Amino acid sequence: MADDNNDDLDLSLYVINPYQGEIFPGTKAGSQLYLNATQGVDSEKRFELKVANAIEIIAALKAASQKFHWGPVINIPTSYDSQGNPSSYVNLLNNPENVSLDNVMVAAACRWSQIEDWSASKLNCPSTEIIKLDFKKDLKTSKTIFQQRVRSDMISGFLRASFTDDALKSIDLHSTKFTWKQSVEDGGNEHLDGPTMLKLILTKVNPSTMIGTDNYRKIIQNTRLPQHGYDVTAAMESIEAAFKEIIRRNETYDSKRLHVFDALKSGKNSKFKAWVERVEQDVCSGTGEYKNYSVDQIMQAACKLHTDMVSAGEWDRLDPAQAQIIALTTALEQARNSGNIGQPPPIHNRNGTNGGGRKSSVEEWRLTKTKGDSCVHDGKTYWWCPKHNNNAGMYVRHPPEDHDKMEAARKNKQNGGSYNYVIPDPLKQKPPPPSANATTDTPNSNSGPSTLELGKELSQVLATYGLSDTDASSAWAQTVARASKK
Repeated sequence: MADDNNDDLDLSLYVINPYQGEIFPGTKAGSQLYLNATQGVDSEKRFELKVANAIEIIAALKAASQKFHWGPVINIPTSYDSQGNPSSYVNLLNNPENVSLDNVMVAAACRWSQIEDWSASKLNCPSTEIIKLDFKKDLKTSKTIFQQRVRSDMISGFLRASFTDDALKSIDLHSTKFTWKQSVEDGGNEHLDGPTMLKLILTKVNPSTMIGTDNYRKIIQNTRLPQHGYDVTAAMESIEAAFKEIIRRNETYDSKRLHVFDALKSGKNSKFKAWVERVEQDVCSGTGEYKNYSVDQIMQAACKLHTDMVSAGEWDRLDPAQAQIIALTTALEQARNSGNIGQPPPIHNRNGTNGGGRKSSVEEWRLTKTKGDSCVHDGKTYWWCPKHNNNAGMYVRHPPEDHDKMEAARKNKQNGGSYNYVIPDPLKQKPPPPSANATTDTPNSNSGPSTLELGKELSQVLATYGLSDTDASSAWAQTVARASKK
């Protein structure tokens, strides 16, 4: 049986989102709602007022509109009936190009000045003075306008807390268009009309339909994973946001799938790229596991694979091919730094560091004079020079009497010249005085550092790329095997 005594039922209490109901900032609960709605974005994420930020700005504003229920004041009247009442509305955020600034300012005038004819221009209003509401005379109308003013104030608060100082200075150049003032008798406070500020912001970052659509197409075409820190989800969200803006403008874009593949193939993980190429081949050939995948399914699957690989620690691991390249590069750098081209070894401390706190790669035997004044190691002659290793001495690739020549050559190279010091050939010079401690190690190479030295150095390099010792050893073994075949 229906309840006949519900004429006075307050339906505003029956809302899921508290911002859909009435908000009274003068109460404790209403004050908290107001403060939450005006916090804006995190301070480190505040926006600059640039077209390049349009997608991020509009996305953030739409999210805030939905959360804080901006609808009642951003649905702007754009046409009126013969009595001057609104007959059609356009959502300012969804279709800003279909709402003129004058439309928005007329709505603001009706909100703050209570003009009775909505079709009147704001320019015909005598001033931007806020008209005081008379709740005792007309409670229903006054409550409606009061709630619009509260939401307008919440929007302006959110906007001012979401943009950088420079952006706000640019917006404030037009402050006369959105600033409304109370009379001195009512307190003389100023209130900023949120929808008018919003329109001005959208005008700056949201270009005309044609130019805007072209910009969004370029965003899709140029999206690459490195731009998003190799975060697949972030890259796909950028493409999807741009695509939705194109559709919202009643335009089409038929190359979305092509450019999604271009973006996904710009990754650095070989396993992920192999999967992308497989999906692309299946879709293009109409065969295979992924032949019927839509572009949205491809994007979702790519994001899931990326998430799974990150969780498993496989996303940032160095690929074997990259490991071999680094191995060859390491070998080349070691060869360049070896005595074969006359460059001196780096200075190292006895504590095994190179002076910068990093672990040294110099072998311990070179730091202690246990092999006499000179020795042969791995087919190369070393001399003990007391001017190295903080004057503690060290086995190096020049006789001690040549130290100044070597230093001069090194400085010449640092200044852009050539390294013109040549290591003496032991066979063409007078042999060094015999020493009881002189020793000769069995050579295993006639040029450059030993494979053992390079292998150790390589392991240190590859460790910074997340490669395990086993993987590093494998990469080095393959590199040595390839080199031996040449």
